[in-house]
Amino acid sequence: YDVNWFGAKLFCEWKGGRLPTEAEWEYAARAGGKNILFSFGNKADKEKANYLVDINDALWHSVFPVKTFKANKARLSEMSGNILEWCNDWFDKYYYDFSPEYNPMGPDSGEMKVVRGGAWCFGTEHMKTFYRGSAKPLTRNNFIGFRMVMPRKRS
Repeated sequence: YDVNWFGAKLFCEWKGGRLPTEAEWEYAARAGGKNILFSFGNKADKEKANYLVDINDALWHSVFPVKTFKANKARLSEMSGNILEWCNDWFDKYYYDFSPEYNPMGPDSGEMKVVRGGAWCFGTEHMKTFYRGSAKPLTRNNFIGFRMVMPRKRS
């Protein structure tokens, strides 16, 4: 966390990977496209995710280490809650009204980048698998991080 979009993109490239597209991120959060509200199922649960219940919430008020919570059916941890994650796509509120049905790659340009997944300092609405957020690419804070997509190794 505490990395802007450009830093996240450069780190992924340095490691031989890339940021996920928004469509890839959602498919992974939904454990292969399942119709679920959160990456772990349909009911919010503090035993399965790091999020804010209310301002008096005495449980976790910071980022938790990766793999603190059980992975989803796609074997990915913390897809709902903990931190918002940068996606490669530019944000357009209406993009999915006219996007390609298969593997949309996002708009060609924009002012904001897509962030997905919810965070420790937000409630359950932000961590739903369909929630779409946005942030300026230079934004850095303690509730936005990233996830890297690595190419498959050929055998």
